[in-house]
Amino acid sequence: METVGGMPAGATPVHFSIPTQQKRDVRNDIQGVRAIGCLLVFVFHVFFNGVSGGVDVFFVVSGYFMARNAAKRDGLGGRIDILSFYKSFLVRIAPQAAITLVGIVLIIYFFSSPMSWAANLRDVAASALYIENWWLIQRGQDYLARSEALSFTQHFWAISLIGQSYFVWPLILSLSNGISRKVAQDPRAMLVRLVLALSLLSFAWSVYATANSPASAYFDFLARFWEFGAGVLLGLLRSDERMQGTQAAALSWAGVLLLLGCGFLIGTRLDFPGYASLWPVTAAILIIRYGRPSDQANPSRLLAHPLLVRLRRLVRHLSLALAAVCAL
Repeated sequence: METVGGMPAGATPVHFSIPTQQKRDVRNDIQGVRAIGCLLVFVFHVFFNGVSGGVDVFFVVSGYFMARNAAKRDGLGGRIDILSFYKSFLVRIAPQAAITLVGIVLIIYFFSSPMSWAANLRDVAASALYIENWWLIQRGQDYLARSEALSFTQHFWAISLIGQSYFVWPLILSLSNGISRKVAQDPRAMLVRLVLALSLLSFAWSVYATANSPASAYFDFLARFWEFGAGVLLGLLRSDERMQGTQAAALSWAGVLLLLGCGFLIGTRLDFPGYASLWPVTAAILIIRYGRPSDQANPSRLLAHPLLVRLRRLVRHLSLALAAVCAL
């Protein structure tokens, strides 16, 4: 059979959906990491007026699952149905976001001044289109500034970044697959090279932008892309089952301690993302890479507890509700 770059000639497009808990190999410990990240974001933003690193963890986890899902569904080397990918994303994410935004619209209508309706509804529209981060940059919003008027939807900036990562991911995957077919190289290796190159460029921009305009860099997708890229590269790595027991547990615990200590040690001292985001990104990588839920000494066993999954949902909804109340 004639092949091109390891793919049969004339191969049909690969349809793969956004990963769900029923459709992927669930890592409940990673859901626990998300819960800890949610809690840290809430606590540090409300009580310490600082950055916790929890948001950076979300981006790494999103990239990791995107890569794992592509590899699982033979998306590496195939022809990607981009529209099908976008449809899957919207079907899974849009209803939850829509319910939240409708609730915010009701709060705006009943509890805010009619004079502010136009501005507030523009914020809602930006969130619905997954461009809230760019809208905040355009407004000159500072994430940590207490003196500035808060937007009802300000905390949708992170959701917008994740949405933008899902928008560019099938484009990157299609480009990588196309190149690998033309040069007859391994599609996984080609994707690693492409994501690595884009991530290095993003990190360079992140360092520059954070040093020169930290308020806008904080919301900048281009300055954050390397965090998704780190998760993608992690997801493309072959599983390292050789490291078990004490070594894996020690490295995973190191990741947990780095994550918990990030906000206290550098969250109010350094500007994010830039170099500072290397701290929480490294923490997430260590926890995910060396997490072994079956090992009693490994923190992943604790992170996989169902209570942490419920805590994540509770804190996420509480954060959005508090943001809306504070904006009144």
